[in-house]
Amino acid sequence: MIKSRKSACSREDAAVKKVYQKAFVSAGTLALALAGRPAVAQSVAGETSATAAETGVADIIVTARKRSERLQDVPVAITAISNDAFAARSSPNIKDVSKISPGLFYRGHDVAKPSLYIRGIGTRGFTGEADPSIGTFIDGVYIGRFGSQVQDLDNVERVEVLKGPQGTLFGRNTIGGALNIVTTAPTDSFRARIKGSYGFNQEFGGEQFTIGASVSGPIGDGVRGLVSVSHSESDGPAKVVNSGQHANGGGRTTLRARLAWDMTDRLTFDLNGDYYRTNGASTVFRSNSVGGRRPNVLGARAGLIIPPTPTNPYLVYGGPDQGLQQLHGGGVGLTASYSGDDIDFTSISAYRGSYANLGNDVDGTVFFIQENPYKEKARQFSQEVRFSSKRDGELSMGGRLDWTVGAFFFDERSTQHNYLRFGTDFASVALPAPTGTGGVPIFSDAGARVRTRSYAAFGTVGFKISDSLKLEAGLRYTHDRKRDTISNFTSAPGIYSSNFGLELGKSWSSVDPSLTLSYNVSRDILTYVSYSTGFKSGTFQVLPSTLLVASQIANPERIKAFQGGVKSDLFDRKLRFNLAGFYYRYRDIQVQRTTLIPGSTTQTVTSVTNGALSKIYGFEAEGQLVASSNLRFDYGYSFLHAKYADYLFRPGISFTGNYLPRAPKHTANVGAVLDVPTSFGKITARASGNYVASYFFESSNSDAGVREPSHFTADASVDLVTGPYSAGVFVRNLTGERQRNNVLNIAPFRLLETWDYRRVIGIRAAMSW
Repeated sequence: MIKSRKSACSREDAAVKKVYQKAFVSAGTLALALAGRPAVAQSVAGETSATAAETGVADIIVTARKRSERLQDVPVAITAISNDAFAARSSPNIKDVSKISPGLFYRGHDVAKPSLYIRGIGTRGFTGEADPSIGTFIDGVYIGRFGSQVQDLDNVERVEVLKGPQGTLFGRNTIGGALNIVTTAPTDSFRARIKGSYGFNQEFGGEQFTIGASVSGPIGDGVRGLVSVSHSESDGPAKVVNSGQHANGGGRTTLRARLAWDMTDRLTFDLNGDYYRTNGASTVFRSNSVGGRRPNVLGARAGLIIPPTPTNPYLVYGGPDQGLQQLHGGGVGLTASYSGDDIDFTSISAYRGSYANLGNDVDGTVFFIQENPYKEKARQFSQEVRFSSKRDGELSMGGRLDWTVGAFFFDERSTQHNYLRFGTDFASVALPAPTGTGGVPIFSDAGARVRTRSYAAFGTVGFKISDSLKLEAGLRYTHDRKRDTISNFTSAPGIYSSNFGLELGKSWSSVDPSLTLSYNVSRDILTYVSYSTGFKSGTFQVLPSTLLVASQIANPERIKAFQGGVKSDLFDRKLRFNLAGFYYRYRDIQVQRTTLIPGSTTQTVTSVTNGALSKIYGFEAEGQLVASSNLRFDYGYSFLHAKYADYLFRPGISFTGNYLPRAPKHTANVGAVLDVPTSFGKITARASGNYVASYFFESSNSDAGVREPSHFTADASVDLVTGPYSAGVFVRNLTGERQRNNVLNIAPFRLLETWDYRRVIGIRAAMSW
């Protein structure tokens, strides 16, 4: 139960309680300030949506190209998801986005390690040395650390999923695409909302609840403010056999604040901040022998009797020391915008920080074999400036020319400690000296301080050759500089790892062009073809056991992308059909390889290096259908062929021809919303389904248990809205499908797995004014 888990984290609860107090005091203060002003009629957003539903699919304005444009006018593969699309979710997050954006794949075994992939491209390393392959941006600010992706998406205006390399405008580490998250702006009139939900999990009856509140409106002449807070708690889907407690749940808090000031008719400032915090017990893995094909546990001493793998995958064994999972961070950003007669100017300055303290029992047994706690502290500063032409300005050549130029600076520092603890049931500890420690546990610390600096200059220009034909070109120059100060310590040198220190540094530069040709067949049909490139920054080694391994540096990944598509609104805008095809040449992929030591014919070293090439192709189709003013549908489908064209894992073992990990060949989604007006309000019924074909968790497709079978999940909800009040029921994973979140594979030893929630049934309510 949630209550029992909380008792183990009392100090964390006290800290979180302080966060709540500060958040609600801030919200209350702002609410009083707003309430003292005369009430202004609310905007006609609801009326606009209703009108759009009657006439056709509504337009969505996106900023995917650093300027406001209609989604259907942007010659880029984008899925734009508005806040309304999250209405069926009690606590929406990035995982929900993946269910309605074809080509986007999301999994993660704990709060700090989300696995985000677009069209087969993603990242498996999550330490300070690694960088994401999918860039995440919140209100224009690049998020360098992975854990920031766990924030709730309450009070978010929209999420834009940009597919394909975004090197020209978004820069480094967007080799696979980008998530552009735009939070809700403060409103001109007073608005407030409070909501809550309660649910229970089919497996073992675990509980979960959410609560959230927001307040927004004017607080002075030309000044508007917004504060929102959300919190969720969950017992987790698994149950620990030897303790009876739930596992792999936790709590999450997200606080947002935003202040908008129209200093003049031309000059505006937008100050926004966010804070997030997660806490809970450490991840508990299921140790899977895969039907006896992988019977042994990595590192277990001889004679240790390991309990058989439970048939129910949600039953797990916990070690003697279940640590905590703690993650918190946030930041502040200031956007200054000036609108001139011919040019718009934008400046985005931001500072962010994060802290992670993660305990991991990585043997999946009741014994003290090995644990892998991890601590990281990071901070980043970024600055971007842009100048853009105005459509009606003199520099636009009568609307035929548009352009954007800018510069970007990024500075990040992270300090990490990747610990390994080997207990009395570890083989090298149980053995007598000199081959073992004679029962003395082993402790090691792979410490690192990583400093990253990045500079970039970029520009794009578009020219209308005719009223229907447009040519656009872009170019970005990026220079990255990384330094890594490594300090490796072990209490048993020679038995496990060695003591050493090392300083490394390297610089990389990249020039990323883009070229797009688009043609408007009509006002409602756009076709386009494009060419673009991207790169992902180089990286150092994670958990190096020797000085030789630590000295290996992987260079950047590179990609060339060819894309084409059509965007259309058909049948009097009742049907939206968008189609995008792509072909990638993805090279210098950072993968683990075993290679010969230079100068040796027999000795090898295993490290992360540039050793793979992939040719990826596929297509996606998505859109909406307005059947009537009360019935709407959305749909999406993705076909993906992502295989290694060249990947020699080690001498004699090749992964060439294997599928890339986490790259399902087919994914599909469909959803329906039905509004039923009544004399006492409106009933809204929602249903959605998501299909994911089988995929592999590992590049070694043949290892037992690394293939995830195909699965289909369905969600449904019914809500009654009457005046400012709403209440409803919901069910997630209606069919109770069993699916894994993540797999750790160290062949030929047992798999370590975490599993996703089965059926969750709940109720919810909200009030707005």
